Amino acid sequence: MARLEHIFGKRVRELRTGIGMTQPQLAEAIGMSVEWVRRIEKGGASPSFETITALAKALNVRPQNLFGEVSPPLTSRIALAVHGLSEEQVAWLIDGARLLQQAGSGPAGGRGALPRRVRNDATTKPRR
Repeated sequence: MARLEHIFGKRVRELRTGIGMTQPQLAEAIGMSVEWVRRIEKGGASPSFETITALAKALNVRPQNLFGEVSPPLTSRIALAVHGLSEEQVAWLIDGARLLQQAGSGPAGGRGALPRRVRNDATTKPRR
């Protein structure tokens, strides 16, 4: 099992490189030395809460995201999923979500309880 420092360091490096930031840029953003950033990324340092907070801010993530893969909140995942869809498509998805809520209270627990039109026909227009 990897030590927390290694998981943390690997995640900092992934996030930093993912946004195209260099170690010197990150060091400057958090007010630390480049050597300290290198030690953190190699898992050879245990940063303080203050440093963790500064890293999260510099990398534009929540502090808990620095400790490993964290799924984004449900609302963020939904927003990403519907990004670029038309208003009509979003309305269709909302109608589908309402049907899922209704079906979820039935004996099938939401599986197999949806009308065939919703399960198989993605071109169906929302009813107004």
